[in-house]
Amino acid sequence: MDIILVVPIREKGYSPGNAHLPYQQFYRKGSNKGPDRGKLTSITGSESYIAVELSQDVQEIPLVIPEDMDKYIDKGKLWVSISQGVPILSFYISMANDYSIESRIDCEDLCKKLVDSVMASEEWSKYDYLWVSRTLVIDMDEKTPEEHLKLWLVKDPKESDINLFNESGKFLSAKMEVSWANNIIRVKDKDTIGGDCIHEYFREYLKGNMDAQRIWIHHEYLLDRAQTVSRDLARDEDKNMNYKSNAQKILDLSVDYSVVTISLDELYSDIQGVRANVAQDSLEFWNILNLKDSLKLRLDMLESINTQKNELRQWNYQKTVDVALIILALLTIIQTLLGVVDATYNGGVDKIPGDGFLRLDIANFIRSVSFDFWFILSIALTVIAFCSIRIRGNRGSKK
Repeated sequence: MDIILVVPIREKGYSPGNAHLPYQQFYRKGSNKGPDRGKLTSITGSESYIAVELSQDVQEIPLVIPEDMDKYIDKGKLWVSISQGVPILSFYISMANDYSIESRIDCEDLCKKLVDSVMASEEWSKYDYLWVSRTLVIDMDEKTPEEHLKLWLVKDPKESDINLFNESGKFLSAKMEVSWANNIIRVKDKDTIGGDCIHEYFREYLKGNMDAQRIWIHHEYLLDRAQTVSRDLARDEDKNMNYKSNAQKILDLSVDYSVVTISLDELYSDIQGVRANVAQDSLEFWNILNLKDSLKLRLDMLESINTQKNELRQWNYQKTVDVALIILALLTIIQTLLGVVDATYNGGVDKIPGDGFLRLDIANFIRSVSFDFWFILSIALTVIAFCSIRIRGNRGSKK
C-alpha cells in the first residue's frame, strides 16, 4: 500500500480577505512565457498536451522519515512545486507490508505527523499548510477489507477509469475514486511498477491534483477578498468612502478573477490524459462551479452596490447644490425688493420717486409702510418659498 500526499502551503501571517503578495504577483505578471509558448509544437497523442497557464516546475527534495515512523513507512519521496504563487509539497510514501488502514483517523494522524516533521525544518518553518490531501494507492488484488476503504472515503466518491501505462508501454488498468480530502487509486498488477515512487503516471496524478488545488485556492482567496470589500461597503462609516477607491478594488478583483478563469479554461480545453482526469474529477466533486458562481455573483453585486451608493451620493450632492442655488436666488429677490424700497426714499432731486408722468402712487404706498414691515415680509417670503421647495423635493424623493 502506498499513499500520495498533496500539501499546499502559504507563508505565515496571512489573514483571510487581505491581499497576498505571491498571488498578486501571479495575477499581474502578464502573459505566461512558458517553455513551449510561441513554438509550433504538435500534440503527439491522446495523453500529450502543452501546459502554459498550468505549467509546473516540480523538484525533488530530500525526505527524512522520523525514527518513530520507520515501522509504518518503508520509504518515501518528496517534491516541491511553486507555480501560480502557490507552493505545494507532494509526498509519495510506501507503507510497510504489514500496515493496515483499519482506522482512518490513525492513518490521517500518521500522515499529519509526517507533514509536521517536514514543516518543522528550517526551510519550511516560515510556512503553514492549508490542508493535506491523501490518496491511497492499492493493488486491486490486495486483501484490504472493503469496509476499511469505504471508511477511508469521507463522502461517496466520484469514480472514473484512468489510463495508466508503465515504462514499457504496457497498459495498466486503474480506477480512481475522488472524495473530500481522501482518495483511492486501485491499480491492477501494481507490482509491475516495482513500487517506483517517481513513475511518470504518478507524476501526472500529482500534477492533476496540484492543478485542482491551485484553482480551488485562487477561487477561495478571491472570494475572501470580495467578502471583505462587501463588509467595507456595508459599514456605516463607509457611506462617504471614495467611489473611485471602491471601484478600483472591484476592478482589481475582476481582473484577478479573469486571470484565474484562464487556468480553468486551459484545464478543460488543453490538458489531456491522467492529469486532466484527476484535476477535472476533483474540481467537479468539490463543486468548483458553485464556488465560481458565488464569486461571479459577489463581484456583480459589489459593482451594483458601489454604483448605487455613488448615485445616491451624487443625488445628495445635487440636492445641496440646488438648495444653495435656491438660497442665492431668494437672496437676490430680497435684495431687489429692498432696493426698490430704498429707491422710494431717495431724495435730493427735482421730483420724488413715484411722482411725474403715469404716476401710480406705488412709491407713495411703499413709503407709507414701515421699512421694518418690508424687511420682515421679504424674510417671510424667503422662508415660505424655501420650505415649499423642500417639501416638494422630499415628496419627489419618496416616489
